[in-house]
Amino acid sequence: DLDYNPRLLNNAGQDINFYNFNREKISNYHAFSLITITPADNHKITIKPYYFREWAPRLAGVNFLGAPAVRERINRFDRYGSVVEYDTSMLNTGIKLGYWYEQFSLPIAEKYSRLQNGQLQFNQWLLTKKEGNGVINSPFVKITKDISALHVEAGVRYFNMYEAPVTGFSNAGIPNVSFEDAQGLNPAKDAATSYRGQTYEAWLPHAGLSYAVNKQVTTYLTYGKNYAQPQGFPEFQQIFANSRAAFNAAGLTVQSLVNRVKLATSHNVDLGLRYTTEKLYIAPVLFYTYYENLLVGVFDPALNTNVRTSAADSRAYGGEIEMGATPIENLSFYGSLLYGKSEMASDTTAASGAVVATKGHDTPDFPKFMLKGGLSYKLHGLEISPVVRYISARYGNVDNTEKIAPYTVVDLFLTYSNPKLFSALPGVKDGYVSLAFLNLFDKKYVGVINAFEDRLG
Repeated sequence: DLDYNPRLLNNAGQDINFYNFNREKISNYHAFSLITITPADNHKITIKPYYFREWAPRLAGVNFLGAPAVRERINRFDRYGSVVEYDTSMLNTGIKLGYWYEQFSLPIAEKYSRLQNGQLQFNQWLLTKKEGNGVINSPFVKITKDISALHVEAGVRYFNMYEAPVTGFSNAGIPNVSFEDAQGLNPAKDAATSYRGQTYEAWLPHAGLSYAVNKQVTTYLTYGKNYAQPQGFPEFQQIFANSRAAFNAAGLTVQSLVNRVKLATSHNVDLGLRYTTEKLYIAPVLFYTYYENLLVGVFDPALNTNVRTSAADSRAYGGEIEMGATPIENLSFYGSLLYGKSEMASDTTAASGAVVATKGHDTPDFPKFMLKGGLSYKLHGLEISPVVRYISARYGNVDNTEKIAPYTVVDLFLTYSNPKLFSALPGVKDGYVSLAFLNLFDKKYVGVINAFEDRLG
């Protein structure tokens, strides 16, 4: 069975996989606005302020200090900021200047409980405290120009993110109280679990060309450099606590782990075309991506555990074709096929400095084949849309020792729209009702893989 246990078995090693001990309850609050100012013709200023809050206690069964336990991870995320853009044109060239600013507070703490007769009994805290807010500063510029049937665009973004320092505490004696009360007790600081503030930065250029061969065919070539944003490392505290003696023997601390995390970046190139007629479209594309400082987890022989590190590169390449057709009114077909290869381009240096042989291994959670197909049929306001998805075999870890079987699932989407009916409702102009049946035939499969490799089992 690939799911969590539906009932308690009065066995701690099994009961950490009880469904109710592996769940989360997320409360999100969003506020955003769009402010547009046009001071003169050919000049536009756009301001997009936002605020985001997430409160999310997450429960998970884990092995902690050599015994089964249930971890409650307390996330209290706050993010606020704004994106400001200025648009104009000069010499038939579009110009966009912008700036993204954000402050974020991402405090995370963990509370561990043992299982006794199927009941959770408080064991200890892993308490940390963020010393201030993190800050993102990111100016950018973009230009666009049309030269007959050729469209050109290029730009660059500078990304700079400051992660605030984190103070770790000696958790002995902290009672089973709330997160706020636990921090209010001012426990003794633990230098080995604390780490300094970090700054991550990168220049991110992008460029693209598209050419309209005729009304039906457009070709394009794009390049872009992107980033993956690291935000705190709560699993480092757990890994360190589980293997503290090994870390001490190797002369390593949580700071040692954080030092090995760099800003992951990728260089992405796409070459494709799109053919479109009134009843048919076909869109093939070839892609190549090179990842630098990829954040993966490897088994560190000196620490006898898996630890995340970004001292590795990888690459992915392949092709995808998407197509769709509307042979008759109210009936359409669509589908896509991807074939690709993603592999480690280097060996990986583990936290202790040991070099782990990963070059040539498949990267986790990247299937060679992905196939998706479906149709949509409209009948008297009801749209019926079955979809079939196939994912080929993947690996669950960078060591390529965990091979995940391929799977095929069928989904069904039903949507009913009736403008006349919905407009009769007070205050409603239009509307629809939809119903989704995901995994219609209850296929058991592994859908999500923890590709960051922070498993501790």
